[in-house]
Parts: sequence; structure tokens; C-alpha cells
Amino acid sequence: MRASISLMCYGGLVLSVYGGGMTPRRICVCTEEVGNGGKAKHEKAIDLISTTMSIRGGHSPPEMGTMHPSYSGLPPPPSAEFAEAQISGSVVSPPMHDVSVENVDVPTRFLLAAKGDPIAGNVRYQETLAWRNCHGIDNILFEPNHHFDVIKRNWPHFFHLRGYMNEPVYYELPPKMNLPAMRAAGVTLDILLRHYAMVTEFMWQYVERSESGKSIYIIDLEGMRLFDFAGEVIDFVKKASSFTSQHYPERAGTVFVINVPSFFHLIWKVIKPMLDPVTRQKIFILRGKEEIHNALKSKIPIENIPPEYGGRSMPLGQSPEERMLKDLMYHNNNPKYHDASSCQFCNLFPVPLGYGPA
Repeated sequence: MRASISLMCYGGLVLSVYGGGMTPRRICVCTEEVGNGGKAKHEKAIDLISTTMSIRGGHSPPEMGTMHPSYSGLPPPPSAEFAEAQISGSVVSPPMHDVSVENVDVPTRFLLAAKGDPIAGNVRYQETLAWRNCHGIDNILFEPNHHFDVIKRNWPHFFHLRGYMNEPVYYELPPKMNLPAMRAAGVTLDILLRHYAMVTEFMWQYVERSESGKSIYIIDLEGMRLFDFAGEVIDFVKKASSFTSQHYPERAGTVFVINVPSFFHLIWKVIKPMLDPVTRQKIFILRGKEEIHNALKSKIPIENIPPEYGGRSMPLGQSPEERMLKDLMYHNNNPKYHDASSCQFCNLFPVPLGYGPA
């Protein structure tokens, strides 16, 4: 859907689960200031910034060292200015007309996202192919990322083992994001967005290659306060949600939003009726240690749950998936280690969407 949901709040909510659909709008909801039996003293606008509930998704690669015959090569990287504009959503692809589905093998995920409409599904598919080409997305896992360590230290997000149905599991802790620290280390919003796109691709090229794969996404909101998220955080979520919701459809399996603050019910009460039933069934809002632990155990073996959430696996950040991601970034940041003849990273060749294993 990343898995990602990205959920952050500053008098507002960003809840993106890739592949659903709502209409952007602003809604005013009263928030009470409690004290001396006080009344509701002001209204905060809840900005439903992202309207497609979405979990990290993407295409799947072939086996290491292989390439689909129809794939002619990796596109050159885009200019920094154009890439930022496209990823931020400020550059809009021109409308497509007279789109034919004849002789076009549209991936099932895109058809499902279009509610079975083959024309709409093909339009979305073609737009995604164009977006990937504009941004050099097929190259993104070969690029150096010299800010990787500082981003990981200041934005906790982790791949961590599998669910009962072999789903990849992803944890994110939005309230722990430290943008000032990243900014001080030279991480711009553009760099952070490129990192987000890279992590999304890593999910569906390395962690889970199946074209039909879906993820389990855990969003931990412990410590979130109503006014914690503003400015650049909201800007980041808007831009990230813009491209993930459009170009990574139907990757949502299960979404656990855990340790929600007491005011969260005000926001959820507004959003829930606006979601389609299929999307609603994927999302579980959880509070309390026992409720969270039982919910995770219903989808993930206890041996695969990190100790931070009562499980028996290695801690977050130490999973095989995280080690592989770190190895990949170390490889990309150190060209002297590149050896295409034997390197597992050099020999990964992406294929067009829809050609991954079933």
C-alpha cells in the first residue's frame, strides 16, 4: 500500500494504504480542551492529505542474474529538478486518450485498483511505466545513498521477517522521526523522498518478489501528540503518499495501527465511513499491550515478532532483511566492491511491471 501506510497527525491525518480510494477534502472536527468541565473551545481542521489508503508495493524482479527479453535496459537517471517535481506530484503527466487494451498485458494489481475496468487499469499502468522511466526507478537500487545511516538513525522503519502466509512485515514509528537532526546532517526533503522510494522498491525487489505479494504493516504511534507533526513532516507525507498510492497498487495485506493516542478516535470516526469496505477490513486500530500482542500473534508467528512487541525474534533493525538492506547500501556507496560477474547486487536486473513470479 511501503507497506506504505504513512500516518502522521498535526490537527490532521495522513493515512495512506496503497490501492484504495477516497476523495481529498477538508473536514472540521471539534477538539475539546478539558479543564474545569470545559467546553469545546476551538476547531482543528483535519486535512485528509492522502486519500488513497496504501501499503508499500511495487514490481517484482526476476531471479538474480536474469532479464526479461522485452526489457531493453535501464533508463538514465532523471535530472534532480525533474525527479523532485515528478515525485512531489507537482509535475502531472498529460492525459492519455484512446487507450487500447489490445495486446497489452496489464498486471492484475492495476486492474484490481481500477475496480476491474480494463481501460482505467491500462491508463494507470502506462502512467506508472512513464513515472518509473522519468525517475529512473529501475536504477534506484543501484544508486549510492550516503545519507542512509543518518536517515535510519532518525527515522525508525524496519523490515522484519514474515507472517503466517509468508507476507513481508514492515514496522514504522512516525512519532520518532527527527527531521531537525536529519536536516542538520544535510538530509533535504528531496533526499528523504528518494530514500523512501528506494525502500519501497527494496520491499518488492528483494524482500518479496511475487507479483501478487502483500505486506503486513505495523505503524506504532506511541508518544504521538496532536501538535507534533507540522511543516516539513506533513510536506514529506503528502509527497510520499502522492507517488506510492498511485504507482504501487494492491500491496496492502494487513495494517495494524498500534499505540494510538486518546484523540485518535476523533480522526478515525471521520475517516472510517469514507473508506471502501475492502480497505476498512485491512486496518486494525489497537491500544493496550495485550490487545496489540494478540493481534500481532494472529498474523505473525511469535518467533517472528520482535521483543519490542513481546515476541521471540531478534530486535528491530537486526533482521536478515535489514542486514541485506545495509549491505546493499554499503555496496552502492563503495564502488570498489562492484564486480558484476559475482556480485548479487550488481546482478539484479529489474523487469517491467507484471513480469515477476506469480
